[in-house]
Amino acid sequence: MKINSPFYADIAVIQFTHWFNNQNNTEICTYAEVKEGIPFVEIDFKDTSRELIFKYSFRLGEIQNELSQKEKYSLDYLKYPLPPKEDEKYRFD
Repeated sequence: MKINSPFYADIAVIQFTHWFNNQNNTEICTYAEVKEGIPFVEIDFKDTSRELIFKYSFRLGEIQNELSQKEKYSLDYLKYPLPPKEDEKYRFD
């Protein structure tokens, strides 16, 4: 299952997805890009279970809400580092 949607903090989506994949041994892919000045993210859940998709989506919604209230665009880089550029599961343009 794939979704493509605008997000407040696209970099935070990539940070959280990288962290989530490492914690849950999943292969969720995220691709961030800006379209006409609006940050969009495509999320490909691949073979992720419905339970983990729900857990991921619920927490991602909370993160986006928290960041928008604080007017921040990324998570703490020490807890949620960006993935290596060589990792093809993530792309941000």
